[in-house]
Amino acid sequence: MNETIQPTPEQSAIIRYDPTKPLRVAAGAGTGKTSTIALRLEWLIGQGAVEPETTLGITFTVKAAEELQHRLMTQLLELAEDGRVPLVTTYHGFAFSIVQEFGGYLGLDQQTRVITPGFGRQLLLETLSEGRYEHLDLSHVRGRIEELVGLGSELSNHLYRPQDLSNPADALNDIELRRSELAEVLARYDLKKRALSAVDFGDMIAVAHHIVATIPRVRTELRRRFQLVLLDEYQDTNAAQRKLLTSLFSEGHPVTAVGDTGQTIYEWRGATARNFDAFPTDFPDPDGNPSATLQLTTNYRSGTSVLDLANQIRKRTGEQQVRDLVAAPSNPDAEVATAWFHSAVDEANWIAQEVMRVHEEEGIERSGGGAIRWSDIAVLFRKNAHIDLVRQALEAEGIPVEVASIGALVHVPEVAQLHAWLQLLERGDLDGAVLRILLGPRFRLGIGDIAKLVGWNEGSTTTQVLEAIEAAANNAASGPDLDVEIARRVSQFWDEYRTLLIVAQGLTLGDLCRRILDTTSAWIEIESMHDAARLSARLNVYRFLDLAEAWSPLEGRPSLAAFLDYLDSLLDETAADEMEAAHVGSEDAVALLTVHRAKGLEWEVVVLPALAYGIFPSQGKGANPEKSPAALPLSMRPDHDATMDADTFVRFRHEVQEWRTAYVAVTRAKQRLVATGAYFYSFVKPKRPGELFEIIRNSPTTVERRVPGPTPRDGEGPDSLTITIDASPDPDFSEGWREELTSRLESNIPMQPNEALAEQQAVLFDIPVPLPASVGDEELTVSVTGLVTYATCPLRYYWSEVDRLPRRPNRRALAGTKLHRRIELHNLGKVPLSEELTYDNLDTSHVGRYSSFLESRLGSRTPILVEAPFLYRTDLGRVRGRIDAVYGDEDHWEIVDFKSGRKRTPGPEILQLQAYALAASENGLGRSAPDLMDVTFAYLGEGFETHTETAHDGWISEARSDVASILHDIAEERFEATPSDACRSCDFVGVCEIGKEFLASADN
Repeated sequence: MNETIQPTPEQSAIIRYDPTKPLRVAAGAGTGKTSTIALRLEWLIGQGAVEPETTLGITFTVKAAEELQHRLMTQLLELAEDGRVPLVTTYHGFAFSIVQEFGGYLGLDQQTRVITPGFGRQLLLETLSEGRYEHLDLSHVRGRIEELVGLGSELSNHLYRPQDLSNPADALNDIELRRSELAEVLARYDLKKRALSAVDFGDMIAVAHHIVATIPRVRTELRRRFQLVLLDEYQDTNAAQRKLLTSLFSEGHPVTAVGDTGQTIYEWRGATARNFDAFPTDFPDPDGNPSATLQLTTNYRSGTSVLDLANQIRKRTGEQQVRDLVAAPSNPDAEVATAWFHSAVDEANWIAQEVMRVHEEEGIERSGGGAIRWSDIAVLFRKNAHIDLVRQALEAEGIPVEVASIGALVHVPEVAQLHAWLQLLERGDLDGAVLRILLGPRFRLGIGDIAKLVGWNEGSTTTQVLEAIEAAANNAASGPDLDVEIARRVSQFWDEYRTLLIVAQGLTLGDLCRRILDTTSAWIEIESMHDAARLSARLNVYRFLDLAEAWSPLEGRPSLAAFLDYLDSLLDETAADEMEAAHVGSEDAVALLTVHRAKGLEWEVVVLPALAYGIFPSQGKGANPEKSPAALPLSMRPDHDATMDADTFVRFRHEVQEWRTAYVAVTRAKQRLVATGAYFYSFVKPKRPGELFEIIRNSPTTVERRVPGPTPRDGEGPDSLTITIDASPDPDFSEGWREELTSRLESNIPMQPNEALAEQQAVLFDIPVPLPASVGDEELTVSVTGLVTYATCPLRYYWSEVDRLPRRPNRRALAGTKLHRRIELHNLGKVPLSEELTYDNLDTSHVGRYSSFLESRLGSRTPILVEAPFLYRTDLGRVRGRIDAVYGDEDHWEIVDFKSGRKRTPGPEILQLQAYALAASENGLGRSAPDLMDVTFAYLGEGFETHTETAHDGWISEARSDVASILHDIAEERFEATPSDACRSCDFVGVCEIGKEFLASADN
């Protein structure tokens, strides 16, 4: 066992528990559950009780699976030198592997295709349009599509079919009649998928369950194959996943499930704490008795004051499985503080001052030593809507910030301008986008100028700003009476708009965003800011660029329209991406994000703002099945309490979810937790402190901070005081000015119209945000592309990865991306959207290159790996990348990287092949590589040509040395210019004097 880790008695009991029996591990927040199960696996392998390759680990996201795999491999490093490693996958990935391998028993095509939500919506739209309905309102088709998606998800989460919703017609009310017609559409949708040999994500679990439930030999084979099963985050599984796993492993199989029902905060996607509660009877021991439960209660993160508070909050959830958390002896002391303010502005300004004070405070250090950095501090919000005010206050204090909640990112000024341009290019009739640009820092028009533009052409009926500008541009001689400078800016805007409108037709989303930033001189504006503001702006723009470049539906063209719909959906607090754990960058900046995205993360200091009544805990209730046809009837829900009516049930579920979310929020803090709130978040009515704030405030060890108060009247004391929570928020209007005015006028105030809910357009398939290369104290991570770039010119690498400069659009790269995507889809057997894969949308060279691939020796072969990600680790740092395809069998691999250009003798590009071979040889692809291995560049520019290297021991040794040398030089920050012919295609030659001199000399 690894001698550097000394398990606690609780951990030892889990590690050494009987390897022949199932086990439930109830692990509270921060108790080291992943380390414990890794230690358990190491011990079992060391005892000869299990072989590493017969271990199956399952978790939720690809990112979580990679982290679990890394943790297991780190723990098992010495034992896994022979290449035998555990299989770690996601719950959906495990189900799909069953469908692919054993679907033939049910007559399923082995090339079963997975359709994404975007393609699924297209099929649903087609299916909906083919029917006649008496009760569905088709005046809002997209609303019906979302109801179909919601109801279909509910059915899949519980292993129901649409036919299970049928009821006698005379027993149906209006909601049930609409639900019944939705079910008819879903039934026809299932037939369409079957005709295409396709499944969606919900189907994967259902089909896999049907296979294992009806084919005994499949169950026997999978039980034989996996001697030990580790289920991570089991509290987040849904009813369908539970049934699949119990069908396979419930008969005394050694299953270890780790979870914490106190952190079941993803019920929106079907998760239910009931699964974890029922584990002992779902997975009995070999004698038929309920399986045992062991506890992890020693928290290695937070101080005692934080944990005492967390234990109080947890009791509000009613959860009984985990005992109170206790602090490990090595944990730092902790402070919990509260402060209450008159307005949200006062609150935000104080938070900024508090963050500055903590950062500069002497005597407080990080848990690992050293002063508190900006990145050791996070401000966590229940709702995106409250992020922007705090962001502004922090930036005004000169504090660098990183907005890690995507829904709030679009409100950051620099990102908002970019977002407005994207909206304008796709949805040109949106005045809001035009006004944001024209009134913004680049053009600086005023409202009076806009009024002149719109009102100039009296004969026109339009009031839209863009049309008015176009009319003015086409009638320049007799246009509106604008100041000369204003007229010049309007003309400049029109020219830039027309230019961008043209180039937008041929660029990827990422390239389009970069072109907009370049055209509008956004980078120049950002670089002119002071240090903290510049860092904040760059971090947030880079996050948006990463989002645009990584975002793509798994099927279909990643269109600007679909991307904007996706951004719209993020404004909903329950959007999938807003509810997933965030990746916070390595730069030194304060993180701003929602609590849901903070799950799994930790900071030395955490601030929880806006803990007012109705905000956190929030007052929403969720979908009532008696009022929403998209919700599953209560009688079909296994977690329904029959003593509750529908309203009571959905309200109860929501309240429990809010207290679980509060538990997650509090347990993110190590040393200091600060809770704040205010009376006024609008001018309508004052708020009182919420129940969470009161619990924190009344905790015995909580310190109530003194905050600036209103200017006192004569004789009323100093102007700095401890706010009394029961005091009136307004000395003149106790209920707020609006209520007072209403009362005095004895008339009703018109209510504000409810904002329409953003339409869901979940065309995203979860793609992790790429990890940036980092130089400094953090572990160095370099992409394979970065290795090649550095070998070509270290200064080019610096401007590409360290201190990034704008890049020019690269049409050849765009064509190469399309070609790679087409090959990837072919290798995966995916169903593409027709708009992407019709030859009308591809240039002739692209078609020719793809044809060259199809006609080659690789075109008819099925790879064993497609688009395989890897992380190759060395003592000097890590190399990350993705391999196009791996062909072969257990005796011989050929690792292939496809090139859209013509064959040439590789120069620095050889590092790609070296990195791929190193990753494969050290089990970085999740499976053991054979002794015989080739790495190949496959060129498709003129037919099919290859360059192949055989990765024998000597070649591997040289590759390891080459990669290590580059990582060493990057770590040493050696970024000198190395001019060569590559300068001709360098994006940065315009600002590189050495490169310009080299080219001038070469041309002469």
